[in-house]
Amino acid sequence: MKRLLMLLILPAVIMTACGAPDKGENKAEDKTVNESSNKSPEQAQSQAQSMVKTDPKPQKDSKVVARVNGVPIYQDELKGRPLQHLITEEVLYQKGLGLGLDEKYAEKVRDYKKQLIVHDLKTEILENLPPTKEVSDEEIQNYYDNNTERYTFVRMYEVGFADKNLGDEILGKVKSEEDLTEIVNAYVESGANVAGRDLGFNRKMVREFDSVELGSVTGVITKPDGSYSVIKIVEIKPIPLRQTERPIRRLLEAKRKGYANDNYANQIIEESGIEVEIIEN
Repeated sequence: MKRLLMLLILPAVIMTACGAPDKGENKAEDKTVNESSNKSPEQAQSQAQSMVKTDPKPQKDSKVVARVNGVPIYQDELKGRPLQHLITEEVLYQKGLGLGLDEKYAEKVRDYKKQLIVHDLKTEILENLPPTKEVSDEEIQNYYDNNTERYTFVRMYEVGFADKNLGDEILGKVKSEEDLTEIVNAYVESGANVAGRDLGFNRKMVREFDSVELGSVTGVITKPDGSYSVIKIVEIKPIPLRQTERPIRRLLEAKRKGYANDNYANQIIEESGIEVEIIEN
């Protein structure tokens, strides 16, 4: 009998400890329910409407096939897609606007709009330009002669080393007329961690030089892996004009178009009184 009594009491205790709702929680839930139920359908709809935001569309001649919060969806927007797809997109768009997500993309939207508008104006400028002569062979030759550094192959030799303390010494030896291979071999024979490498015709490393001339040497360069190197230009080989003629022609044509755009912009500044302020550092 005692055993049966204990079995009857145990479920009651468990239910009291785990299943019985807290009075405070009940009051909070009841309050929320009461507040929601006290709102009229018009108030509830108004609150829901305040969570979305519409973005009016320009009117079109195309047939209106649906409206979302008054925003039309036009027949020509379907493009083979189901109508529900466009309705869903418009609903999500309005919800995103209500959350303020448009502010997140405001700068990108402005930049894209600017690109489209500027592109249209540049196209109009070029269409209204008087006929101009093609870029002449003489212009191409002059540009090629005045930009020889741009149109040359530059071969380099690198002396790499691990000990930073060797930097000034190696730099001095590389600047001398000594054979680079012999310089490297001498360090290797003495047990120093020094290695030489022919970089070939490498335009990427040109930026490391103050001037691109035969025999030019960089300073001591710290490499990404923590080692060091000194690089020397050992050969300069001009790129034949016949290989560069076409890109030079395109470049000069682009420059002409740029000048036309700049002149048109200056004309607008003068006529419209636009204020341009250049802030120097």
